[in-house]
Amino acid sequence: VLVHRTKEDVATILHSGGTTGTPKHILLSNGNINVVVNQAKIALPELNDSDSFLSILPMFHCFGLIVCMYVPVCLGMTCALIPQFDAKRFDKLLNKYKPNVITGVPTLYEALIKNEHMDSVDLSNVVYNMSGGDTLAPDKNKVVNNFLMEHGCKYGITQGYGMTETCGPVTFGTMPGSDKLGSIGIPLIGNVVKICDPKTHKEVKTGVTGEICVHSIVAMKGYLNDPKGTKETLVEHEDGLKYIHTGDLGYIDKDGVVFYVQRMKRIIISSGYNIYPQYVENILRENKYIKEACVVGVPHQYKQEIAKAF
Repeated sequence: VLVHRTKEDVATILHSGGTTGTPKHILLSNGNINVVVNQAKIALPELNDSDSFLSILPMFHCFGLIVCMYVPVCLGMTCALIPQFDAKRFDKLLNKYKPNVITGVPTLYEALIKNEHMDSVDLSNVVYNMSGGDTLAPDKNKVVNNFLMEHGCKYGITQGYGMTETCGPVTFGTMPGSDKLGSIGIPLIGNVVKICDPKTHKEVKTGVTGEICVHSIVAMKGYLNDPKGTKETLVEHEDGLKYIHTGDLGYIDKDGVVFYVQRMKRIIISSGYNIYPQYVENILRENKYIKEACVVGVPHQYKQEIAKAF
């Protein structure tokens, strides 16, 4: 039986709670996924059908399903699916598959540099080292980039940003000038990113931190059986366009490059001032005696909150 499908039909339902912990069932259409593939063709110009892709991330995750499996398959690439990742075997995976693309979250790259058997690994064939799902602090980014160069790779980490509600990547740093250290790149073709005041939804000035809002044809159809949640996330602005309110803070610099700051809920308000824990954590990690740091807000009798570092 021939079944006719359109770009508006739901292709998959992915489950995500972000950092809120509340399960959400996100409806993504055929059109959403196919647009991401076409965006990838433009954003990753070095790839062709003779290349291979090391797909380590789980398939139940948007990053794993769309970016690490669907995109390379549609581009005609060889896709090496890893059922269960073992950091201790990372060197064996790289030697066996000799991928042209490595994609993962920051912890994957930390596992890469901690592997004790990497001396025998040649990474000269790798043209893209893509990181997403979380931010890679500038200091760690430099360490990973140095490690890659020491193993023959000419290309450093390229960071991107996205969420399940946007069917994967919104911004990426593969275009010239868009890969500034610590940034998440520039919007992919067809995506509009603006930074807004979380309370008024008004766009803020260049360089000012606010909520990252995204308008795109890759935007989800909505949350399954949750019209209230859908309306709160997909909001129509004064320009008549609907934007996904990501719940993430960031800013855009004078060159149009986007920088992620942190989740909105992580803000510490002390005596009326906004303190961004990730900024403080990055500074702490610059100290050679500090390997890792986490900053949280603790109650204070008259300042409301103060920052405490672990």
